[in-house]
Amino acid sequence: MGCLAAPQTDKLKLSVTIPTFNEEHNIGECLQRVAWADELIVLDSLSTDRTLEIARQHTPKVFQRPFMGDFLDTRRYSIGLCSNDWVLCLDA
Repeated sequence: MGCLAAPQTDKLKLSVTIPTFNEEHNIGECLQRVAWADELIVLDSLSTDRTLEIARQHTPKVFQRPFMGDFLDTRRYSIGLCSNDWVLCLDA
């Protein structure tokens, strides 16, 4: 007799976090490719190009914070902004 999988009743929710700095040429396509995620977070390091404008077209969750010289610190901070248990960290 074959095995039957139990129906999944609870979908795991996923947040995607993307740190940015002057990524206007990449951020739009990057966010389009993960639009299926439950939450999109952009943490920008004070870009001087159109990164923020483009990011806000894809998600309301766009934050700014100066880069403190430590990429890992930026990643940890962006994970703290996520509201789901599962987080995918990308780079634009």
